[in-house]
Amino acid sequence: MPAVIGWAEKVRLTALGIEQSARMDTGASLGAIDATIMRISGSDTPGTPERVVFSIADGDGGTVVVQRDIVDWIRIKNKGAAGTTLRPVVMMEICLAGKTITDRMTLAERQAFSYPILVGRNFLRAGRFLVDSDARDTHAPDCRGSAEF
Repeated sequence: MPAVIGWAEKVRLTALGIEQSARMDTGASLGAIDATIMRISGSDTPGTPERVVFSIADGDGGTVVVQRDIVDWIRIKNKGAAGTTLRPVVMMEICLAGKTITDRMTLAERQAFSYPILVGRNFLRAGRFLVDSDARDTHAPDCRGSAEF
C-alpha cells in the first residue's frame, strides 16, 4: 500500500547524515539537491564516468563536501528565462517517511528557493508515495531498519 506524505517533508541524506526540508514536485521527473559544484573531472579511462565534487549545507551552518560519479547530464528549462541549463545527475540515497531510496538527482544551486531539495516523480514512484496537497511535515525522516528500494 502506498505511503501518504505531505507536499513538504523532512528528508535525510543518509550517507551524509544531513536532514533538510524537501518539496514534493510531481511535475518534475527528477529531483534536485541544492549544491555548489566545486569541480568536475573527466576520466582518462574509456568507460569510466566523470566525477563531480560539490558542497551541501549541513543544516548547522556548515557544509559537507561530497564526491559522486556523474551518471548522466540533463537539460533543465530555466525558470522565468529563455533557454536551458545543463546539470549533472548523481545517485543519492535519501530517507523519506521511513523508506530509504537510492535515486538519480540533479545538482543545482537552489539558495533562492524555500526548499533545498526537490523530490521528483521518479523518487515518488520508487517509494510508492502518494502526495497529499493539504498536508506537510507528516513524517520524520527515520529509516532505521528500513529496506532500500
